[in-house]
Amino acid sequence: MDGLMMTENPDTSTYAKQLAEKTAEEPDPQKELLYEKLSELPEDDQKLYRLYFIEERSQEEIAKMKGVSQNTISKKLRRIKKQLIEMCRKAV
Repeated sequence: MDGLMMTENPDTSTYAKQLAEKTAEEPDPQKELLYEKLSELPEDDQKLYRLYFIEERSQEEIAKMKGVSQNTISKKLRRIKKQLIEMCRKAV
């Protein structure tokens, strides 16, 4: 876990701010933008992103948790990453 307070339905903007503060000693505008855009994604995509990129769980572990194939998780993660990149590019 990343040590941040999370509830069943976390306030994603608050979580994004906490995460940005925790992950950087000095404010990192790129990370802040990323976490802001992450909070705009559907909740399921946010959870998947957190599991893989923040909690560092394996695709295999996530697939077992979700009851889907590892290939499905891989495809979803690529889609989420691509979507976040596009959202951040448009914001700059």
